[in-house]
Amino acid sequence: MFGQFDAAQAGARLARLERIPLDCPCIDLTACQRLALPVLLLANRQDPIHPYDLAQRLAQFFIAPQVVEVTAKSVSKERYRADMQAALEAFLQEVTI
Repeated sequence: MFGQFDAAQAGARLARLERIPLDCPCIDLTACQRLALPVLLLANRQDPIHPYDLAQRLAQFFIAPQVVEVTAKSVSKERYRADMQAALEAFLQEVTI
């Protein structure tokens, strides 16, 4: 994450990095409890911006959420991509809307 500040256009990135923690997928999370939709939450334990614990806390607001831990990009971009693809494929195969 610290590399963001040394990279080209670091000033432009600063504004984005300041906004990320304030961003919320939903203002009223209790409204999520009324959604009768399958939900997949992907997380990893090395993400300081979106911690794994956040995925677990968000899961309580959905009827039947799936929380899947994926490899962090900082550990292995290849494993991250493979984990993401596998989780999405498995989830989509189970979903019937």
